[in-house]
Amino acid sequence: MLNDVVRRAGVLPAISHIDPSEVIEAFTYDKKRIGESLNWILLRGIGEPVIVPGSEISRSAIQKTLKAVLKQ
Repeated sequence: MLNDVVRRAGVLPAISHIDPSEVIEAFTYDKKRIGESLNWILLRGIGEPVIVPGSEISRSAIQKTLKAVLKQ
């Protein structure tokens, strides 16, 4: 069923033109933000979400990851 939905969506637009700093700026409006901190929902494994406070993830790690993902 999920494959059908993805096929109907068609080819997704390229993301290589997105500026990582704009993505980071958009995080300031995220609903998981509490005060000045953004909680990250990461997967330890399939179906195993973990809430990680933003204070435990360096900004440089976020920027590096975004650059790598958006470059693809």
